[in-house]
Amino acid sequence: MTLLALIPMGANSLVRADSASVLVEDSIAMALRARLRSFKNQSFHPFMDNSDSAYYWSFSPQGVGVPRQRGGHAFDHFSPFSKDLFVRQSSAKFWMFGLAVLWLLVLLYFRNALPKQFEMRTKSLFSSYNFSELMNEKLGFASAGTLLSQVLGWSVMAMVFVTIWVYSQLLNLNNPALYTLAFLSIVIWELLVYLTALMFAEATGLYSVVRSTWQRKANASLWFGFLTFPLVLLAYYNAPKLQDYPFEQGFTYLVISFFGLRLFWVFVGIMRDRSLSLAAVLYFCAIECLPLALVVKGLATN
Repeated sequence: MTLLALIPMGANSLVRADSASVLVEDSIAMALRARLRSFKNQSFHPFMDNSDSAYYWSFSPQGVGVPRQRGGHAFDHFSPFSKDLFVRQSSAKFWMFGLAVLWLLVLLYFRNALPKQFEMRTKSLFSSYNFSELMNEKLGFASAGTLLSQVLGWSVMAMVFVTIWVYSQLLNLNNPALYTLAFLSIVIWELLVYLTALMFAEATGLYSVVRSTWQRKANASLWFGFLTFPLVLLAYYNAPKLQDYPFEQGFTYLVISFFGLRLFWVFVGIMRDRSLSLAAVLYFCAIECLPLALVVKGLATN
């Protein structure tokens, strides 16, 4: 038996239903629309204004629109924009490479312009005969060789200080201006010690001791430049890979060791020249040891 029923579905529509199936599409659609419209008065998002939400504009009778107000959002712990941003500052600079090239050019000039001076200064550190020949050179050539030897050694020592700053994370000091300041500080310090030694020699008559000591210090500076120059460049340009190693302490101990060995070599030279006397010992302790003790104290403290 067929059951006929008239069911009001809105818009005066009639649906015939039997026991097998009942078609209620209009009723379901009306129920869904009513349910969705009820969301408008509820909290759709904890940080969003429902009257201006994308949902409201999508289902409003005026049609689809664009939200005009800014809604809040939940904090995302995995968002890259929620993390602190750091700008990487490179520790290796190109100016150090240019300085290294200039150092090599000065060394080649010294080797080709003053070959005899260069040979005697490299050998006189271990040979008394070559040192005697060096002391017998003319004053002009000896002064040029002394100046070049000291400049080569002082420039490498200033490079060592820059490398210590880099490994100490003082990257703002890694610039040519601070290198120049370090170099000039070394030059002024050594010249002040030399002028003080000359005044001491004026009072005691130890000109030969002061002159031989200045030449030995120049030879030691040249050898310091030879041995330390490649180490400084390798450490400077590999600083990002070697930050976990205490190279700043190693180079500090290297400078202190150089000063100690130079003092030992000066004292041995005074004994070889048979110039050891009370005045010579006073000169060695007051002019050579005391200033270096202050420098070593400052390096060890920092």
